[in-house]
Amino acid sequence: MRRTVSIVCFILFLSSPSFGADLSGNSRTYLRFMESTNDDTFNPLYEYFDFHISNINGKDISFFFGGWLSYDLADISYNKRYDNNLQYAFIQYNHRASEFTAELGRFYVFEGIASEQIDGVYVKKYFRKKFGLAVYGGIPVETDFDERGGDSIYGGRLSFEGRSYILGLSYLKEKNDSNDFREETGIDLYLRPLNEIELTGHSDYNIGESGWQEHSYYLSISPASSLYIKPLISWIDYRNFFYSPTTSAFRFDPAIVDPNEKLLTYGGSVEYNVGPFIISGDYKRHNYEIHESADYYGGSITYLSISPIFSKKKGSLGISVHRMDGKIESLKYNEYRFFASLNLNKVSLATDIIDIKYDLERNGVKNAYAISGYLGYSLTKNLILSADAEYGKNPEFDREVKTMLKVIYRL
Repeated sequence: MRRTVSIVCFILFLSSPSFGADLSGNSRTYLRFMESTNDDTFNPLYEYFDFHISNINGKDISFFFGGWLSYDLADISYNKRYDNNLQYAFIQYNHRASEFTAELGRFYVFEGIASEQIDGVYVKKYFRKKFGLAVYGGIPVETDFDERGGDSIYGGRLSFEGRSYILGLSYLKEKNDSNDFREETGIDLYLRPLNEIELTGHSDYNIGESGWQEHSYYLSISPASSLYIKPLISWIDYRNFFYSPTTSAFRFDPAIVDPNEKLLTYGGSVEYNVGPFIISGDYKRHNYEIHESADYYGGSITYLSISPIFSKKKGSLGISVHRMDGKIESLKYNEYRFFASLNLNKVSLATDIIDIKYDLERNGVKNAYAISGYLGYSLTKNLILSADAEYGKNPEFDREVKTMLKVIYRL
């Protein structure tokens, strides 16, 4: 709390008239109502702040801040009634003419193999508009679960850019309690040999375990202005991909998921635009080495603008049908979805209905569904009130109800 108050005071100081800076930001308040599988009731109240102060003292200097506070009005969520988190708070120097950027504080790094939250420093520079170098270093926020003494992270990315390609080579090294925790390297690629063809992808290698973590590549082909063909292929080695977990979500129970598992996914989608309609079909093959494999396929029709029905108002309307066809009973079901949205000036409406029909019952349930609705109202240009609710039934819940109230203010 003291840290948060100090940062807010710093923000007000930087945005004072004496500095001549520009201030913008958002305040988002969420109140949720939900229950757990053991009937515990959670009513967490969240307050999210994010601010951006630019042109500080007329310079190429900016300050970014984002964080949240929470308080549970009912039972104690995750053994805590009160919680808070500082997502980012950093000073940035961005000199566009020389294509140089530097950041200091808590920030997120997305450079090739890295997708990290760090307390430290980040520097990026382009040379002759074709060669780029980004380096970073500091203390990883993710390993805060066991104190921060001896924790460190550093890495970087080299990039080579041309009119039709971007090639990146990246490296990351992380220590926890002064012991090696992660060491990875990767290649990321973007190719556009023709305006109608784009290829993106990356390959990540686990240096510590001497094995590939993942290969993921996506191709987009547009032989006509209204036709899009998007093949994809990916491969994941579970042991190398999840070898240094920082949360229980990535710690495998061998009785459920074998760490020796490998997954090959391939398939793609075809999309065709006919006026306001989008007609699409997709197919994915999930091919496991140990677990039973499955095919997922289907199609959808979306109507992007319903202005002929509602005057000049905008919205969307769509349906989709998919089939999950696996070798085990839990992976044999049909999935149906209906969704719609409408914007009536100050009022926004939306609904989403998903229905899953299992071939055989799961925990006594053969038909699982979720029905959600959204209602938003703009009191002013900068103030929005909204609420959404979801009601459903599935193999884990006989009756599942979730609601959320939101207040969003744009500064």
